[in-house]
Amino acid sequence: AGVWTFYNVKWNRRLAGEIENWKTMGLPLQVSEALPPPAGRTENAAPLYLRVFEVEFEAAPPTTGADVDPDAAVLRGVSPTDNETLSRYLEAADRAPLTPAVAEILQRPEVGATLDTLRQASVLPRADFPVNWELGFAAQMPHLGKYREAARLVTCRALLTAQDGDVAGALEWCSTALRMARHATQEPTLIAQLVGMAMHATAMDAAEDIISAEAVPAEMSKSLREALAELDILGDYGQAMRLEVALGRATFEQLREHPEQLQGTLAGDTDGEKLASGIYSTWLWNPVYAYDMATYMRLSATQYAACRLPWRQGRQTLEKMEREVAGLSYAKLTRVLAPVSERALQRRDTSLARSQLCRIALELKAYKARNGHYPDTLAALQQHLAWDIPEDVFSGEPLLYRLSGDGFALYSVGPDAVDNGGVAGGEDGGEATLLGTDLTWKAVN
Repeated sequence: AGVWTFYNVKWNRRLAGEIENWKTMGLPLQVSEALPPPAGRTENAAPLYLRVFEVEFEAAPPTTGADVDPDAAVLRGVSPTDNETLSRYLEAADRAPLTPAVAEILQRPEVGATLDTLRQASVLPRADFPVNWELGFAAQMPHLGKYREAARLVTCRALLTAQDGDVAGALEWCSTALRMARHATQEPTLIAQLVGMAMHATAMDAAEDIISAEAVPAEMSKSLREALAELDILGDYGQAMRLEVALGRATFEQLREHPEQLQGTLAGDTDGEKLASGIYSTWLWNPVYAYDMATYMRLSATQYAACRLPWRQGRQTLEKMEREVAGLSYAKLTRVLAPVSERALQRRDTSLARSQLCRIALELKAYKARNGHYPDTLAALQQHLAWDIPEDVFSGEPLLYRLSGDGFALYSVGPDAVDNGGVAGGEDGGEATLLGTDLTWKAVN
């Protein structure tokens, strides 16, 4: 009894201290504090998206692969077979053999209606889906996977529109994909950030393919430049991390009050199954429970502070935190909830760098359309801009730019912070990797 009382007092005092630290840092103690205000009826794109996403938020999620209908539409009018064709088209080095099949899909009236609906939804300020946040990490978010498929469909539409000679229309479709990615990242969870980053990468790949060899005056790229300027990658990621840490803390309380809600979420994890079975549901485990929650709150505060920094500055803190979490013996729930890979932060900065490169590339194209040639330096371009050219997020130094034949190479040094001369993944004959390559935007004309 004496030992139990000693540790119960000790760790509950430590927990109280961590709660005060969260208050000082402005971190939300309740999930409701981290949620954005509901979108107004005329501002909310979710009802439009739901017309084509064909998902249910109240239905129980499938538990096995056998429960998934193989004939269910990916999007309205798009079958799983169609979706595979669209994916192969985007990934192909030579898209010509697949172009007729993709064109046939896009020409269907129902697919055309889906594309129109997606474009209408993308221009609205917010997409507020009916997620039941009271369930914490058990909340269903079936729309996130649909976002990615929608981005693929829209990007295919952009590439075929450019192939037909309508560059302005193609860039408008790229803008639609970017605005949809922004809607995804406005969902304040880490998984939504990763989905939005994937959508963003798809749109950026298409934009570079379309723009590289084309003359692009300012009026032609107006919609894409506006979409890029509206992105708030850092702000959306920061909001998501606030909700993530609040959800983690709420899970401790949820485990005691409604452990059955977490059975599916923690299934497959030995520690999670034991906890969900009721280890923390009795007062005998109060000291360990307080220790676990205090540990989670301490590590989450460290994680949040690191995620507010550029990846190059926060990565060592996150790597150290991951090693500490892996070595925890008694904070079982913290081991399930706390780990956040520093790679997610790297992907955030990759999205940020690629957005900045695209925005500058469009201004370089507009400069050439006005003057007949590209500027010799980015400093010369800066004189004509109403916004400041940012530094390279991966080095803290200016972005690199050089003229190359009739075009240019504009690049960030990438995650390894080494100038590889603008060589992007796979350009030197090797395999494309996340590390060791520059993030490059090239124009051949």
